[in-house]
Amino acid sequence: MPDHYRNPVTYVDDPISGPRTCACGCGAPVTSGRIFQAGHDQRAVHDRISRQWGGALGFITWFDKEYGTD
Repeated sequence: MPDHYRNPVTYVDDPISGPRTCACGCGAPVTSGRIFQAGHDQRAVHDRISRQWGGALGFITWFDKEYGTD
């Protein structure tokens, strides 16, 4: 497909498969080549840390106890 990109071959989204959605689970559509909406990767990580360890300090305490500190 001719275009103005440096790479002479590019690909378009498959219209049959439908729009892709953000991997964080919010359901927002993402453009080709992306997995998350901007900032949603950090939101998903922090949400899971909060659910499992109550926040960043809880995670750090667990990690240091589990894997030791230098």
